[in-house]
Amino acid sequence: ILFVVDNSGSMSDEQQNLAANFQSFIGGAATWNNNYHVAVTSTDLDADAGRLLGSPRFVTSGNWQSFTQNVAIGDNGSATEQGLATAQAALSLPLTADSTTACSADTDCAEPERCYDGFCGGANRGFLRKDAALEIVFVSDEDDSSPADLAFYINFFKNIKGFFNENLMHAHAIVGPAGGCDSSAGSASAGLRYIDVANDTGGTVASVCDTNFSQGLSSIGDIAFGLRTQFFLSRLADPPTISVTVAGAGCTSGGSANWTYDANSNSVIFNETGGCMPQPGQQISIHYETLCLLE
Repeated sequence: ILFVVDNSGSMSDEQQNLAANFQSFIGGAATWNNNYHVAVTSTDLDADAGRLLGSPRFVTSGNWQSFTQNVAIGDNGSATEQGLATAQAALSLPLTADSTTACSADTDCAEPERCYDGFCGGANRGFLRKDAALEIVFVSDEDDSSPADLAFYINFFKNIKGFFNENLMHAHAIVGPAGGCDSSAGSASAGLRYIDVANDTGGTVASVCDTNFSQGLSSIGDIAFGLRTQFFLSRLADPPTISVTVAGAGCTSGGSANWTYDANSNSVIFNETGGCMPQPGQQISIHYETLCLLE
């Protein structure tokens, strides 16, 4: 999970709000025993340029309390907030560069790589994981001013986990709603670009003017840490032959009432409100005949 937090003037209260309610966010992770990385970067493309901020560079279940310090990034950043562009930079080379080259100092690494956690790489080395879902949370009281159009950033974010792996990537927005907002917690302009990205990726939208981020963060956590609904098959399936068993009981597709097969991603997607949505600890078996492709 990458938090992209506005660090321009007037954002200190919002950063404190995030810190105070972070436990509401990761509560679901404890419930479902998720293995997570949570990191913070700013909306300042010039100064931070997507670099993960704080120490440790990202928190896990073993040191999650450090998030409260990591998110306190101050309010002296650029007044030109470019959250989409900094998120792109944070999730791209050279910041995500990784290697198996062991090191004890920066001098052991070839430029521009440096030594992080005993290995050479970019400043965000180790944050992204191939088999982990990706959640991006934008927090700002101004709209995004990144240079490219929305389609560019949406396509970039979706491409990280694959366009058809919709269950593996969401963007969320804690920003000013349409028309802006004003409350005892502060005021904000409408964050329309962030809202559009969240809506296009199935994410959650909450108001940055809320005096308490608990509900908004909890809703984001439900998506980030909730039960999986999409299961990818190891071989190309012949759709009519697919049968699904959950906890030893057969589960028919029921006209998509329980599950559907998505050919584009070669996956079975369960209906969360269906009659056989897998629950914690239940075993899922998916049997099918494979398709043989001629060379």
